Amino acid sequence: MYAQIFLSNLFGVVYFAFATRFLSVYEIGVVASMLLITTIFVTFFTFALPSALVKFISEFMGGDKINSARGVIKKGVISGVVLSALFSTLCFLASPFISSLLFGSQVYGHLLELLALDIFTLMLLPFLSNSLVGLQRFSNVAVFNSVGAGIKYATAIILLDLRFGLFGVVLGWIVGDLATLVLYTSFLLRFRGEVASVSLALLAKYSFPIYLAGYSGYFSARVDQFLIIFYLGLEKLGIYNVAITASGIVSAISDSIGSALFPQFAEHFGRKDINALSMASLGASRYVSIIYIPLAVGLATVALPAITFFAGIKYGEGAVPLALFMLASAIVCLTVVASSIISSFGRTRIFLWASLISFVVDAVLCSQFIPALGIVGAALSKSLASLFGFGFVMYDLRKIFEWRFDVEALKKAWISSVIMGLIVLATQQLFAGRFYLPVYILVGGASYFVFMRLLHAFNASDIALVKGILPRRLAFVADALKRLLIA
Repeated sequence: MYAQIFLSNLFGVVYFAFATRFLSVYEIGVVASMLLITTIFVTFFTFALPSALVKFISEFMGGDKINSARGVIKKGVISGVVLSALFSTLCFLASPFISSLLFGSQVYGHLLELLALDIFTLMLLPFLSNSLVGLQRFSNVAVFNSVGAGIKYATAIILLDLRFGLFGVVLGWIVGDLATLVLYTSFLLRFRGEVASVSLALLAKYSFPIYLAGYSGYFSARVDQFLIIFYLGLEKLGIYNVAITASGIVSAISDSIGSALFPQFAEHFGRKDINALSMASLGASRYVSIIYIPLAVGLATVALPAITFFAGIKYGEGAVPLALFMLASAIVCLTVVASSIISSFGRTRIFLWASLISFVVDAVLCSQFIPALGIVGAALSKSLASLFGFGFVMYDLRKIFEWRFDVEALKKAWISSVIMGLIVLATQQLFAGRFYLPVYILVGGASYFVFMRLLHAFNASDIALVKGILPRRLAFVADALKRLLIA
């Protein structure tokens, strides 16, 4: 799973660097608008059914009800095909209207017609990928997503180099997403067998609160972008989107941890093993803190050189928004663990209320801050809204489950990350310039591990975990880490 994150992020960074040089800032804004369109269809018109697949497949597999798990997969895939075909056709027919609404003319109508083909694939993919996540086939998910991302970005880069412009970007998306779809389909065909009937109502009942939360969640996550279009225009959205994309590269690590945790938590819940669930949440919080906090704080401290190095000086205005996004995400990093626990309990209404709170806070603050502060105001509003949503989730979780999180690991990760950040900022004063970015990364990484060692943050079980993840021939790496990190 983590290899997939590294590869996908590597592909994404290379593609992103090419795209920002071949396309104008305005065209990057158009790309951001198209991403808004695709996420509308995936969020609203899959009706959150893919989330139910993870829960019930995991529960049925944990209860040794394999035929019922196959029934959930079959019902989910059929539903996905029908919904994808219906709403991608709707997008194709409505392309002229959508173009006029977003861009003020029908100049991008044909581009949106092409995008409708990708929307079919994007809507169907969650039904297939979540089926594999429910089966806990994480290695397959990692390989399929990495291959698909590589094909997608490589195709887009080649077509951009051939001067296909925005059409090249969309064609790259289509080719890569179709390749990923083929890989998932080929795997699930091998899982065929006797199928127990599963009611669609069962999946819908679980998904409905998540679906409602998806509505408010979509707008709470993207109201800032719509208001930027309204107040500032597509060019500013293009710069803002660079900051969002850069923050998403690190946030993908948190998302992948959540994808891995949920089926395991659901399996413990299916076995009524609450003690195991509590212990699992303790371990999960430890590694989220140790891994994610330094990455987020580190990117916040090198936001300006990172953006200008990969995207160019013309996107430097996105540095402050990127720093705000990353600092907020570090503060709320335990959301991924809390959300996985809530999902395993089926208390998905909490997500609805958390999303509504975030949406209201974000919308109100954006309307006040964007006219005065521009895209910095949008980023500040979004960051504050995420803190409000996090507070609500944590408060409600305490009422349904006395979950345990590793306070010591959280504290030591924050202390080491803050010191690391100060050292990196001081280094930037001595060696200024975007081309020193690798130096900042090396200094930051070294200082973080030094202070984590001084605080005795790592223990033998951490090294044992690393040793278990690494191939046997790389066991020496874990032994070296033990000598370096454990005092």
